[in-house]
Amino acid sequence: MTKLVQQQISFTEDLAVLLRSGADLDSALAVLADTQSSSELPLSELRASVRQGLTLSDALSGHSDLFDNYFLGMVRSGEATGKLAAALEQLSAQLEIVEELKHKVSSALMYPIILSVAMVLSLSLVLGVILPKLTALFETFGGELSATASALLSIGQFFDQWGKSIVIAFFVVVLLAYLLQDPLQLKVRGKEWFARLPFVGRLLNQIDFARFTSTLSSLLGSGVSQIEALKIASESYHNIEKREQVRGVIAQVEQGVSLATALEASSDFAGLYTHSIESGERAGRLPDTLEVLARRLEKDFSRRAERLASILEPILIVSLGLVIGVIIYTVFAALQSMGDLPL
Repeated sequence: MTKLVQQQISFTEDLAVLLRSGADLDSALAVLADTQSSSELPLSELRASVRQGLTLSDALSGHSDLFDNYFLGMVRSGEATGKLAAALEQLSAQLEIVEELKHKVSSALMYPIILSVAMVLSLSLVLGVILPKLTALFETFGGELSATASALLSIGQFFDQWGKSIVIAFFVVVLLAYLLQDPLQLKVRGKEWFARLPFVGRLLNQIDFARFTSTLSSLLGSGVSQIEALKIASESYHNIEKREQVRGVIAQVEQGVSLATALEASSDFAGLYTHSIESGERAGRLPDTLEVLARRLEKDFSRRAERLASILEPILIVSLGLVIGVIIYTVFAALQSMGDLPL
């Protein structure tokens, strides 16, 4: 869990507790500013804005780098319904759920990532250190090499000649990317590229839909109108295209179409448990149905992430073994052809 999210969760939880205990918003923010003085959140500035007559959501909107539209929408819904403490509790719960799912994914993919790094380091060692030394050995022996051995030695010579430059260029690119990530929107573009990967894209869509349904359930259960709840829940989607699709669903609902029918009409939502949503609407238990659906989607997401990790692990291990094996066999075959060494 990132430091910012931890502080957001602490802020929403503690503020909800203080409001539940009967404190007014100004007093609650004053307490938080004193007790959470090490927080990166601008608690004193928020309190000053509230004392000037702004609502909490308006005060938060002045710090868009710390509080996204989803965060603001949840706070606004609480202010609109007069249930700010309940909205903050729901927001805190949603933030924790999302972070827990992210933790599950990172844990599941940690071993494949370690294997990938080991694979890159192993190949770098072979290509940049071992092969260049073997090149001098083969030149001493003389003789004709196979096409595979010649190709490997050429790669070794390339890394021997340009290896340091490649490493330096790599670190320069990484440093520039870090320094220019905000102006060039590298994080946003990286996430968009990552989301285009077939299996990963489906996983991200599923978790976004789970967050959408869970948020919608909380808002509807708090008495927020369906249209307003849909608008707030649409901000839970990180993908801008998905948000636009949800807005298309909202437009249909505004025209009197049921939520299930509007979702079914959208190709990206078709088949995503719309029958359950339709049953919930007919029974007048849509918030409960959406909550059950969200939990189901989260469990399914966790299973898919673990399955992806279990598939990647053997693929990476076998790939590394094959590459190293081919290099070793080629080298020994070349040595045998030159010096009649038995394999």
